Amino acid sequence: MVIINIAYFYVKIIKRLEIKKRLFLTNMDKKIKIIFPIIIISQLSFAQLFFSENFEYSDYEIFKLVSENRKRWTFFHSENQDFNNNRMIDSWENIKSIDFVKNEENNTAIRFQLNKMNDKILREDVMKKGEINGEKVDYPNFFTHIARNEISTWDYPGLLTYNPNRKYTFEFEVMIPQEVEFEKENCQNPSKANYMLTGQWHFSQEVLKGKTMAPVSLRVVCGQWMLNLNPLNDSEEKDSDFIPLGNVEKGKWVHWKFEIKFSHKEKGLIKVSKDNITIFNQQKRQTIFSKRTEENKLVTSYFKIGVYKPHWWSRNSSIDHVEVYFRNVRVGR
Repeated sequence: MVIINIAYFYVKIIKRLEIKKRLFLTNMDKKIKIIFPIIIISQLSFAQLFFSENFEYSDYEIFKLVSENRKRWTFFHSENQDFNNNRMIDSWENIKSIDFVKNEENNTAIRFQLNKMNDKILREDVMKKGEINGEKVDYPNFFTHIARNEISTWDYPGLLTYNPNRKYTFEFEVMIPQEVEFEKENCQNPSKANYMLTGQWHFSQEVLKGKTMAPVSLRVVCGQWMLNLNPLNDSEEKDSDFIPLGNVEKGKWVHWKFEIKFSHKEKGLIKVSKDNITIFNQQKRQTIFSKRTEENKLVTSYFKIGVYKPHWWSRNSSIDHVEVYFRNVRVGR
């Protein structure tokens, strides 16, 4: 009788352990079923989204420090330059600035401002004498800096650049403030107008040693948004390269979405949406001049935002100040 009771007790314990084991495995299975999709979704999200930038910074220096640490943005064209090498930024050199502005809804935007340089210094000192206060002028460096205030995504081939034959998505919001004036000459011939670039996809510096044109860019031409396409890297622009995208409404935020696939064959893609409406869509087209350079380097690209007035001095201009706001930048695949 004692032996039977012990056996019964032993069987009861085994059954309880078996029930607990099954409950444990069932709960684990449920957890795995819940966690596994989260892991997959997370991995897909990271695979599709390179980064999202909301510009929530107190000032430019903090923004630069954080961005360089994250390898997100570079600032070569957003810095005022000491052209006369006196180890300070003189008032005539202080022509560009970046700051951050919050609206009533507590959303933050980055503001790019650029002032036209003193015309006397430019034409008499630089262009006639070739020097400023006895310092010889580095012409390419001088003219590239006085015409723009831009930041760029990190131009590291193999790390953050955008490669041929892959589709990328770029989303951002832009606003041109009320006080900005538009140029009024050559409006019917955009290639001859004194336009402003607000966003451009540019070839990496390693491609042809930087001597390239942007294959895709978003521009403001006489108060009109325009898409410019230059797949063959032509130094001479044509009116046919400019595609109208609608009038600029000052003070109004515009949401842009660019879907781009760079291809040297007719396998590329340029799709543009404005405020969630597709307004331009060309597929199976050439979008870059080559997949590789003569040095067998991959033709990679990077993304720039801000303001750029390449013909401010070489063409007639009626304005001396430009600015633009950006917010909610997202780059992914």
